Amino acid sequence: MDFSGSMRDDLSSVQSLANTIADTIGSITSDFRLGFGSFIEKSTDPFFHYYQLSRDISGKYSFKHILNMTNSAEDFRSAVITESTNGNFDFPEGGFDGLVQVIKCRKLIGWRNNARHLLVYITDAQYHIGSDGILAGA
Repeated sequence: MDFSGSMRDDLSSVQSLANTIADTIGSITSDFRLGFGSFIEKSTDPFFHYYQLSRDISGKYSFKHILNMTNSAEDFRSAVITESTNGNFDFPEGGFDGLVQVIKCRKLIGWRNNARHLLVYITDAQYHIGSDGILAGA
């Protein structure tokens, strides 16, 4: 999920739906796992500036893995409810970086073999494209 500042109102909506999400999936099958992660922005200038952080320096990240895949709906609810958003500089976000991490880091995320994988991507902005890295000197 996008945790940039513009998602503050959307995060509260997702937090209020955490129980519904877990309960709805649980009504379809008892053999499911839920995980949770967030992204904000590429963690370098000119995309992200330290002075914009509403909390502390730990709020500067491209992707944060919050909850391994679990069959505990309560752990999912807790993970979603305890998180908060943070600011960044530009409108495109680091969402593609987050998607790549979730797809490539199978063991860390906890994806099961021989299971259907569903990734829900929640954002209000487009993602950075490859040539955006030129701005950061890449």
